Amino acid sequence: MHFNAEAASQNKKSIQCYICLQYNHVAKYCKTKQQICAKYGDNHSIEQCTAVNGAVKCNNCKGKHLATANDCPNLLEQEKRMLNLINQYSSTSSPTVTTPLLHDSNEFPSLPNMYQRQQGFLHNDILDELINLLTSKMDKIIAETTKRLFKSLQQKIKKIGQTISSVETLINDDNYNIIIIILGW
Repeated sequence: MHFNAEAASQNKKSIQCYICLQYNHVAKYCKTKQQICAKYGDNHSIEQCTAVNGAVKCNNCKGKHLATANDCPNLLEQEKRMLNLINQYSSTSSPTVTTPLLHDSNEFPSLPNMYQRQQGFLHNDILDELINLLTSKMDKIIAETTKRLFKSLQQKIKKIGQTISSVETLINDDNYNIIIIILGW
């Protein structure tokens, strides 16, 4: 069984929203809530238009034609873009691929020699030592800072405890004096 294959026919006509009269979307996906007049571009439907009979203005290009006219420069530009995209993606020819030149040092750079590789290893060893040294220094600094913070916190907690006990003493003394006054002693 055999079938003849033929190229798909592409729709070259731009779509236009009947609400905002812009191209490339339909009313279902339109973000505009108020319908735009196709005759004069105001915020009302064409049935409610009060513009003078000869006064027409395209909402898209501001030309003297209806916004739905087939000769609108914006519509023609949209259709031209669409045709270019169709031609670009439906082309059967594939781009030519150039093969690299075998003797070109940019395409095939030489590999590093043994001395360069040893230098790379030395460089990595120095970096590792430096990282280890910095890490141990940072650990010491963090430990000392933490120790100072705990000491400061302990002092503040001790002061708070002393203040609380002073307040409790004052409250107890005041209660004792109030009881003596009430009992009349």
